[in-house]
Amino acid sequence: PRDSDNPPSTEPDRKPASNLMARYLLYRHAGLGVNAVFADGSARIVPLSDLWTLQWHREFRIRDNVTVPFSP
Repeated sequence: PRDSDNPPSTEPDRKPASNLMARYLLYRHAGLGVNAVFADGSARIVPLSDLWTLQWHREFRIRDNVTVPFSP
């Protein structure tokens, strides 16, 4: 994903598109978030809006002001 990807206004279609973050915006676990596994072997549920606070790659600039409108 790219840090410039913005959350869609409706639940996204996960077909390949220019918004790569949309591939990870799955409405699961009663809207709590998505399962994420990290390099240290830990796993947890990550709220959809927190996907922008993860360091996806070296060039990814963390954004903490993102809201996902379709999550409860």
